[in-house]
Amino acid sequence: MPGEKVAVKVQYPRIKDSIDSDVDNVITLLRLSGLIPKEANYQALLDEAKQQLHDEADYLKEAQSLTRFGIHLKEADGLVVPKVHSALTSDRILTMSFMEGEPIEQLDRASEVVRQQVVSRLFQLLFEEVFVFGEVQTDPNFANYLYQPDTGRVVLLDFGATRQYAPTFTEGYRKLFLAAIEKDNAGIEAALTQIGFFAEDILPEQKASVLELVNTACEPIAADAPFAFGQADLATRLRNRGMALSMEQGYWHTPPADALFLHRKIAGLYLLAAKLNVTLNVRALLLPYLTGESTAEATQV
Repeated sequence: MPGEKVAVKVQYPRIKDSIDSDVDNVITLLRLSGLIPKEANYQALLDEAKQQLHDEADYLKEAQSLTRFGIHLKEADGLVVPKVHSALTSDRILTMSFMEGEPIEQLDRASEVVRQQVVSRLFQLLFEEVFVFGEVQTDPNFANYLYQPDTGRVVLLDFGATRQYAPTFTEGYRKLFLAAIEKDNAGIEAALTQIGFFAEDILPEQKASVLELVNTACEPIAADAPFAFGQADLATRLRNRGMALSMEQGYWHTPPADALFLHRKIAGLYLLAAKLNVTLNVRALLLPYLTGESTAEATQV
């Protein structure tokens, strides 16, 4: 509409042309530094990283993802996305409606009720993405969220890293979360195998460490009680366990790329919840999606 305020995302020249060589150069430096052993099989992940970056540099593809999420969240409470101006959008220019809002990390000054409502809604969104929509915006950068104090809504930005997931993959995570709730390591192992872990040879002690790492990551759903993210140092413990597994035990099996991108999103929510010092019963939010008792419409807050 004439006079409408818009946001325009413009790509720097030749970004797409340099993606492959830039990624290759980084890997070469890592190999030369000894941080990646010669026996590590990372080619599939390297190819996936290149494809992901090419996708993020395709603004027409991002516009399609943004439009789909606009449909997904059309009736959603507490969430809003910009609208795409298709006539003013190309593969290197993305034009959207301008969305007012404050940086979400500034909510650390807000009331406990507001902080809990916002983080609760974002966890619900994650579960909807995985178990209802079948696609996830996998970049949890704080800059991708704005908060509107007047409406109480969270603005979702930047859909370049949107990833679609097959039903077998999401079913694997449903089984994984259920097994983690039951503290069933055999069930966790079976679910991880379905997702694509343990596709290569692995020592028993390495597998035990992977299961321990998963149980640590699932601490927020381990008990049917509020989890104090601000006091749990969860991200630090996960990082330390992951480093010990790879550096000390030499476990260099590359997890499936789909899982890595999803884990990045989950880790980002953990960091946001810790930043905002939120205490939240995550299991209560998750269970309806695991048991099939919830739909996107029935779970709005």
